Amino acid sequence: MAEHLVRHALNSKDGPLKILKTDSFGLSAFPGSSASENSVFALSKVGLDLSSHISKSVDQVNLSDAAAFFCMTDSHRDMLLRFHGTDLEKTHLMRDWVEGNQKNIPDPFGGGVDEYLECRDAMVEAIPGLIAYLENELNS
Repeated sequence: MAEHLVRHALNSKDGPLKILKTDSFGLSAFPGSSASENSVFALSKVGLDLSSHISKSVDQVNLSDAAAFFCMTDSHRDMLLRFHGTDLEKTHLMRDWVEGNQKNIPDPFGGGVDEYLECRDAMVEAIPGLIAYLENELNS
């Protein structure tokens, strides 16, 4: 869901943000799996189609090419840093720029529709700050 939401936001921008490549992977993903029915439903409610998404594991992507990593939880970020050697300076929580104490986005995997809708909404709330961060990075 995060990749599609961020891509949608970037597509609405002009200039270099629009051409940034986005990708997603899971730390415990089953490579080649389709998006869950609840993920597809949650994004369809905001006009995005996730039906053709295929999951990738962290081992299937080239981490050295990434300009930034955005994680849902502290534990996801810690695993990327500890086991996959990502750079602390470019590894963030999606909600790092959202006011308040709730920085983690609970993983809805295996949950019901309500958990997926809450997860989607927490991501949507995070996107303006995430986009502002990317704009700042590109301009510096």
